[in-house]
Amino acid sequence: MAQLKPGEGVEVVRAGCIACHSTDYIVRQPGRDAQQWETEVKKMITVFGAPISESDAKVMVKYLAATYGPAANQATRKRKPLAH
Repeated sequence: MAQLKPGEGVEVVRAGCIACHSTDYIVRQPGRDAQQWETEVKKMITVFGAPISESDAKVMVKYLAATYGPAANQATRKRKPLAH
């Protein structure tokens, strides 16, 4: 199981997500903005029945957008050299 990046809300994300799936699903996502992460979190709640409160969902979206959003994804790409 992949390690989540540290940040405010990481424990809420870990607790809310690993009840249904591995953290691998989170770290392998393309950089999503807050609106896209909100859509994903809402889908997990409404379609898959994830037991996540509204307040936890907000924390999750904020964490995910900050640590796995487009800006964070770009920074990671710049640090990792391409394999040849």
